[in-house]
Amino acid sequence: MKEQTNAKKLTFTAVLVCGLIAGMMVMVQVLPNQLGIPGWHTIASAADSNPGTGASGVLDIFVYPHQATPGTAYAANLSAGAAYAERNTLNGACSGNVPYATAFDLVIKCRYNATHAYNTTGSLWMLSWTQGLITCANLGIGADTTMSVVKIGSNATYLWVNFYINNGGSGYTITHGQVVNVTSFKMQAYY
Repeated sequence: MKEQTNAKKLTFTAVLVCGLIAGMMVMVQVLPNQLGIPGWHTIASAADSNPGTGASGVLDIFVYPHQATPGTAYAANLSAGAAYAERNTLNGACSGNVPYATAFDLVIKCRYNATHAYNTTGSLWMLSWTQGLITCANLGIGADTTMSVVKIGSNATYLWVNFYINNGGSGYTITHGQVVNVTSFKMQAYY
């Protein structure tokens, strides 16, 4: 009987300790945001191709011919006319034709407002406060892969950027009949 009582006490103690550890882990995750400690935040309007006046958001998704110098090529206001395919919303198929067995890059054009990417102390736009995470299973791009970013331009209200991914410089290809399906894109800001 005494052994059963000790076993019950030991079980109760183990459950209590596990509960305390789980509770502390939740606090470690929640507490920084409640205290205003900076971190990466997904912008709610990132699924909207028309973010609205003053809002940050996604403007275009391009399947672009592969570029040997993407940092230079994508630091421009790209147009749908030069892309294999384009879409101005995240959910759905791109309009255009992506040729099979031909290298291409994925480029996502976004804009940030001052709330998300402007350093009021230094009075400058902060490219390092922007981040794009992509998932595209049919191209072998794993969950939430960080994209490279280049600045397109800025004014007093917005910072425009292109996020791109180019398969480590090789570009992506599809087979005949395959489609490009961006499973997920998260536009983030550091604040």
